[in-house]
Amino acid sequence: MLSDFLTGTGVIASASSESSGTWREEHLIDGNVNTVAHAALDALNPFFQIDFGSKVLVTRAEVVNRVDCCAERFKNAIVTVGNVPGIRSQLSANPQCGPKLDGPYSLGQTAEFICERPLVGRFVTLQLNGAVESLNIGEMRVFGKPPGKD
Repeated sequence: MLSDFLTGTGVIASASSESSGTWREEHLIDGNVNTVAHAALDALNPFFQIDFGSKVLVTRAEVVNRVDCCAERFKNAIVTVGNVPGIRSQLSANPQCGPKLDGPYSLGQTAEFICERPLVGRFVTLQLNGAVESLNIGEMRVFGKPPGKD
């Protein structure tokens, strides 16, 4: 059975740039699509990264675009899974889960990244590929299971 890892304890969200107040990184995984996580105002390859603290097996990820404004910012997105943490302005070195999604997506629309095969890693990263843009997301959900668990 697959489970949603984001409901577990010890999961940490981070971004390619720090945000505070209304747009904190932890809103990425707070279970509320009405909050917004914000990364990198007009930076190259902005990203959000979820750190599970240990390796997990990932089969897919869902990203819910923000519901209030700025929907056009979510485009040219990739999701990667692996053990290499993100580095500002660089594309992730980890394997990609599913194809790049061109977008843009409408307000509140969910984009689904389905891995061609299950990927194992500690970090799951959502990144705008080759874009100089702000990345604003309502929610990210990662599905899979711990390696070796049925």
